[in-house]
Amino acid sequence: MTPHAPYLHRVAVAASRRDAFALFTGGMGEWWDPTYTPEPATFTGVDLQPVVGGELAMVHREERYVVGRVLQWHEGHEVVLELWLGMPAEAPSELRVSFVEEGEVCLVELVHGGWTPENLEHRRRFTDWPLLLGRFARACAR
Repeated sequence: MTPHAPYLHRVAVAASRRDAFALFTGGMGEWWDPTYTPEPATFTGVDLQPVVGGELAMVHREERYVVGRVLQWHEGHEVVLELWLGMPAEAPSELRVSFVEEGEVCLVELVHGGWTPENLEHRRRFTDWPLLLGRFARACAR
């Protein structure tokens, strides 16, 4: 793997493609681990505005910490985010999440890339996607 290679993770979830997409985008606060937020003790949810240019924000009581922006929104199929969670906003990475129905499950593929010389030093902080996707899969099974 080259230093600039994207992280690639896949998980099969017990949900339809549309339901998995809805939970990933609209219900992120239900499965996101508060540890991966600016203030875990005050975490109350995630706000992802479902429109190109919409903000991704971690919500802590009345405070919103914007950590990304929607680059592409294909309802029920794919979402692409510019992400600067834990890194400078002027050097964001890119998160692409796609949803494909396969029989009784939905295959979710997460590609975290967009690594450049300006943000590469932060890349090592993003190795816990399997943990987060596990939480997501458990939330889909409820």
